[in-house]
Amino acid sequence: IQLIYSRLTRRLQYAKRRCENKKCPGYKHYGARGIKFKFKSTKVAVLWVMEHLPHLTYNNLEIDRKDNDGHYEPGNLQLSTRRENANNRSTTFWVLWKKQQWAMRDFIRAQQPDFYGRDQIKIWVDQGWTGEQIINRWKIAKGKHVNKRKGGPRGSYKKSTTS
Repeated sequence: IQLIYSRLTRRLQYAKRRCENKKCPGYKHYGARGIKFKFKSTKVAVLWVMEHLPHLTYNNLEIDRKDNDGHYEPGNLQLSTRRENANNRSTTFWVLWKKQQWAMRDFIRAQQPDFYGRDQIKIWVDQGWTGEQIINRWKIAKGKHVNKRKGGPRGSYKKSTTS
């Protein structure tokens, strides 16, 4: 239990530092945005997390704020994986796909490796496209890149060296 307490203490000390210390590199994303560490102390925060967000080891989990613009305070903390936490940013861009909101990076990850880039997808989503429309566009474009003569993808055949 001492290891868990130490692990949580380090994490919450850094959260407090990001909110209060202007010299901390993360301050611009937390304290400068008005986010506060509202627990009386780091110790109180650790005890709150251990009581209200119990976990055996807290390995591979981060302490995340439910409301990205909210404070570090009781009721606004949750445990999340790094990936879930990365999707809870003010800069996360969302795509409607399969009747759900998907973080851009997860939407792209679910597609083929040669799928469109983030900037192009953002343009289409800003224009009101759904994930299904983007995928259909990609399938049509991919089909046009097939070399009809050779039957493979563009550039997948070697030029003949004989004349």
